Amino acid sequence: MVKQRTIKTEEFEWNVWETGSPDSSCVVVCLHGFMGTGEDWVPLMQRLSEHTRCIAVDLPGHGKTRGDLEKNPWKNVIQEMIRLFNALTIPPPVVLGYSMGGRLAIAIAEVMKYQVRGLIVESALPGIDDELERLERYHQDLERALELTIQDFDQFLQRWYDQPLFASLRQHPVFQQLMERRFRDNDPLQLAIALKVLSVAHQPSYWQWLGATTLPVLFLAGEKDAKYVAIAQRVAALHNASVRVEIVPGAGHTIHFEAPERFAQLVEQFLSQVCWLNNQGVS
Repeated sequence: MVKQRTIKTEEFEWNVWETGSPDSSCVVVCLHGFMGTGEDWVPLMQRLSEHTRCIAVDLPGHGKTRGDLEKNPWKNVIQEMIRLFNALTIPPPVVLGYSMGGRLAIAIAEVMKYQVRGLIVESALPGIDDELERLERYHQDLERALELTIQDFDQFLQRWYDQPLFASLRQHPVFQQLMERRFRDNDPLQLAIALKVLSVAHQPSYWQWLGATTLPVLFLAGEKDAKYVAIAQRVAALHNASVRVEIVPGAGHTIHFEAPERFAQLVEQFLSQVCWLNNQGVS
């Protein structure tokens, strides 16, 4: 059974989804992507719940989480999320994040260090090194944020999912249900703020950290998502023994939705190595 509750930190009231035993020494915290909510992780959480305490969070600007995101830049959001982790009173967790949530997961792991047991990153960009590319991405996200404020939300949804990286997702038999959930669960004005504040253009580059960390990391990309396959290949080229890269057959950008069985297997394999069979913290 998945329960929801509200946890308050200095700047936000977080909507938190939970399942599994509160006493479990193995904890996974799941962070969704843009326009998602914690509900996106419920099928995985239910599968893992026998041996794992699973927690998902509605990120700022999404779902039922409330707070003034506009006055909290990237760095503040990370600090607020760390306050949330502390308020949960959990042992060092494995942090799992998809896309935007994957970028936040990397940032949290980089800051919390010994307080995180492992990191699973799905279809996420660790950062932009080139300043011109960073500026171009910032303007792109500003334009998309403006679209959210001036056009019908359903039109924005159609345009967003018309991006090439979602081509395989659009063929999924329950894609329309996903679209309806996005429309139901979100406020377009809050999403516009999230696009600006949580843009990859505002985050530091974590490429150097990924190349040096001793934290166990699983980095995933779907084989039909050419852009993120290239990113995963760049991660593999860092030659860090702590970072395992997997390209998932038959999936595009949204692996946990398009290939849920294989995604769950990879998560379970990772947990068996860093969590289920090893109750010691990892640096």
